[in-house]
Amino acid sequence: MNWRRVIYVALVVFVAAVLFRNISGTKPQPPPEPLFDQQMILREFKQLGHQAYTEGDYQPDSIYFPYDYTGDRGDEFYLTIKNKEGIATLKYVLKKNSSGELEYALKNRWQDVNLPPDRFESYRFEDNDWVNTNRL
Repeated sequence: MNWRRVIYVALVVFVAAVLFRNISGTKPQPPPEPLFDQQMILREFKQLGHQAYTEGDYQPDSIYFPYDYTGDRGDEFYLTIKNKEGIATLKYVLKKNSSGELEYALKNRWQDVNLPPDRFESYRFEDNDWVNTNRL
């Protein structure tokens, strides 16, 4: 038996296995799901014609994000709105719609409830823009 031939064959098999493994691992990965990051939500709720403000002539007051907010399915955020009668806090939850895309849905609405800003990353609506009041 020729040991050189055995070594060459083993080397060729090893190189082929490495190449095959790398080639099969390069399947195109689906793009990651777009997440609802805080900036997207702040931009959307900056528009005064948003549905949250139209019922009752409300104006934006504050947005609260939990410190562990990632913008993924199941995450929650809170919007406080005000008008001349008082304030209301809206709780939104991120979920997938029927086409599989992420969207936020109104889960709860509380009249005359203010959240403690120190327990959240909070933004206040001032001069037609959101201003962070307690960034970590």
